[in-house]
Amino acid sequence: MWEFGPTKVITRAGYELEHSATDKIPLWVCEHMTKYDVTGSLKRPKPEPFAPDPELPPGSRAEKKDYVGSSYDRGHQAPSADQTRSQVRQNETYYLSNMAPQAPQLNQRIWKNLEEHVRDWAAAKGELFVITGPMFYDPKEDDPSTADGSTPYYLIGPDEVAVPTHFYKILASPPRGSEGWQFLAFVMENRGYSSPFHLEKQLVPVSWIEERTGLRFFPGLPGELAGLKTAKAALWPE
Repeated sequence: MWEFGPTKVITRAGYELEHSATDKIPLWVCEHMTKYDVTGSLKRPKPEPFAPDPELPPGSRAEKKDYVGSSYDRGHQAPSADQTRSQVRQNETYYLSNMAPQAPQLNQRIWKNLEEHVRDWAAAKGELFVITGPMFYDPKEDDPSTADGSTPYYLIGPDEVAVPTHFYKILASPPRGSEGWQFLAFVMENRGYSSPFHLEKQLVPVSWIEERTGLRFFPGLPGELAGLKTAKAALWPE
């Protein structure tokens, strides 16, 4: 279970997050994505405006220097490409509080592919709630005979930014027409994956992520729908 220490919730126009002052990364980042948001004309800004979060004091946040020479990407949790209508909202995705160290082979390949699918699903369905975040998980902890309560991980930079072992992304599609709530959840190790990519192999139940992070997602979901979080769904059509 992740011992994330003191945290702070930060709310912005395009996302909300909870940030760990101990690990200098977010526990989760939540977006309400709409078809309007993802079908604009804004492109990625150049140069990209990466910056420490002004809502967090030095010493409890990541700084740009922490990533220098680390071999890790500054991995957006709420992607800049999700904001194609407002330059202000897009720029706010570049605060380092919305980042976690990601292997380039993950961030620039299968994870990017997943983000593109999420935007396609948001456009097709009209809206989605998306929660993205890091995990610190060792499969040995699932087996009582090998569990020892520890998960090794790396730190980078002078501020000791924690490098997650895995990342998750949870999608919730609100009811529309004859469809009720629908969920998808993905988990990927913080490493490269060979192509062709098979996103269906990364699917897990939402409850699987909850059990291994100690977080609870969509706590206001009516009791009769709670079973949806324990099921592993199939990929949605686009």
